[in-house]
Amino acid sequence: NQTGGSSEHHLDLKKFDTSLIALFISDEKGYMIPIEFSKSPLSEDDFLAIESLLSDGIRQYNDQHSYPISLAHRKRQYKYYINESGEKEVWVNCFCKEQSDWRSRQVIDLDSYKCAFDTRINLSQKKCERIFVSAQL
Repeated sequence: NQTGGSSEHHLDLKKFDTSLIALFISDEKGYMIPIEFSKSPLSEDDFLAIESLLSDGIRQYNDQHSYPISLAHRKRQYKYYINESGEKEVWVNCFCKEQSDWRSRQVIDLDSYKCAFDTRINLSQKKCERIFVSAQL
């Protein structure tokens, strides 16, 4: 079961900008399946942790690189899954590229220099992995 639990979590969607976030789960083969926020396997605490850990990861990235990145003007795709160790993880894909089907399929934006980036967030360990920036030199 890739959802990792009940979908009965109450989410106060006013706390999150859902106009910029698309939510997915992973099937057995790792493919992204879009889901509605109302059916999310993630709790409100999970979403708050994602926001906090992502902000911390971006801050750490910017401290180490001369060209900063940010969440401003970026859409996000969150793919929730359970990793090989049974831990809750979310792959976060951030991008600027306008794409009409971004809520239903993965966006791969290799053209936007320093605009697109992705990372993995381990919710069980409360940790943001290394951020990968598209077209990074």
